[in-house]
Amino acid sequence: MSIRAVLFDFDGLLADTEALHHDTFVRTLEDEGLRLPEGIGIEDFLGVHDRACFAHAYELAGRSLDRDELERLVELKGRRFTAGLESVPLFPGARRLIEEARRRAAITIVSGGRREEIHIVLSRHHLIDHFPWMVTSDDVERPKPDPDCFLRALQGFRERGLDDLEPGECLVFEDSVNGVDAAIAAGMRCVAVTNSFPAKRLAAADHVLDSLEAWRWEDATW
Repeated sequence: MSIRAVLFDFDGLLADTEALHHDTFVRTLEDEGLRLPEGIGIEDFLGVHDRACFAHAYELAGRSLDRDELERLVELKGRRFTAGLESVPLFPGARRLIEEARRRAAITIVSGGRREEIHIVLSRHHLIDHFPWMVTSDDVERPKPDPDCFLRALQGFRERGLDDLEPGECLVFEDSVNGVDAAIAAGMRCVAVTNSFPAKRLAAADHVLDSLEAWRWEDATW
């Protein structure tokens, strides 16, 4: 089956933002007098969007967190994160992959990040025009590993001219375990890159690569 649509994760896959995400997340927790338990680090929050990260941190600390307080924390962390975005680099191979993908298929971004933050990075790297629409945490209630974000993207492609697009004709690029699981649950093909997790954690993907630079389009046939 041929690939007619390509769906990119963003944080940790195209843009090297994960350290900035974690630093601003931890600083926001510390402002609330909360420190992560010993042994809990960045790997425990990779591929998880902000609301779920704060909810998990408060659960680990045995503290309650209502919806209004959660939204306040997400907004505070978001302001800190946005302030650091101007210096965020793309991963090696990201630009080439995007350019090649758009010549071969329809493309979009499906991310647990916020749309405003993604726009800042893409604009800085002069790639925003390649993504006139995307699916972000602003659009979905259930984050990865729930497949909702990918199914919304599928519907988005169908509404924009690929009305007969099937999940198996979609190729997802991911860097997280949750992202791989969500793509598989949506019935899509998946390429995982070991930017954030070791290969053995990503083995459920159709292909596992050490870098975006290692991808070859001739591998996109099944």
